[in-house]
Amino acid sequence: MDKTMHLIITISGLFSLFSCCTCQYHFVNMTKTWSQAQLYCRENYSDLVTIGNQTEMDELINALPAGWRGPAWIGLYNISWTWSLNDTQLEGSGFWDVGQPDNVNDNEFCVYMSKEKWSDANCDGEKHFVCYDANTNSYILVRDPINYNILSMSWTQAQIYCRTQYTDLATVTDATLSAVQNAILQQSYGQSGLVVWIGLYREWRWSDQSGSLFRNWDSGKPIGAGPGKPQGQFCGEVQFPSGLWSDDNCVNTHPFICKCDATKMYL
Repeated sequence: MDKTMHLIITISGLFSLFSCCTCQYHFVNMTKTWSQAQLYCRENYSDLVTIGNQTEMDELINALPAGWRGPAWIGLYNISWTWSLNDTQLEGSGFWDVGQPDNVNDNEFCVYMSKEKWSDANCDGEKHFVCYDANTNSYILVRDPINYNILSMSWTQAQIYCRTQYTDLATVTDATLSAVQNAILQQSYGQSGLVVWIGLYREWRWSDQSGSLFRNWDSGKPIGAGPGKPQGQFCGEVQFPSGLWSDDNCVNTHPFICKCDATKMYL
């Protein structure tokens, strides 16, 4: 190959690689649902954008076209009810009580059971709870080992306790509902209406499953469930020019922001 041509190709390749690696955010001015935007970003870039801190949020704002206003999807979502044990998603319709889940206080992302029916609630509230022990394949209504009172904890505290002392919070399915309820009745000496945390929860996650806990919600957001919002439809967007976040029905359409992939070339 001609040395001059080889040099041009090499420089061109380096320039493409440099362009790729310096690309952090890509604003796509096409309206798509959140899932469509996620698919587009994964096929053409890397994923919907993840925002890890205020510095990255400021950089993202500066990367948008000057004067652009309106909402844009980001990679934050809160769609699926998930079991604490093995991080598996809820299958089927579950055992929700009438009108549940209702997210009435906008932050009810943990589930309790009473009389075999589920309700969502604020995870910080203290309730009794049921653990699962894989070694004995049994369910335990947890009591204080000293005074034998039935313990109450927040959902997160209960999860930590179950994982430390047993296996995890109880997973309730068609196959296990009877065993869980029988354990509650037997170990509470017949208290059929006992309210207990189970291992079902929902949380805001990033599309790429990264662990960033940074949030930049606007006042009164996220709204979550409510009039005009089907249950389980929670996706995150940034409002510009403020840069503050809101949630919206995932089937609505907005422009969106992708993050770049260093393994792909962008010309």
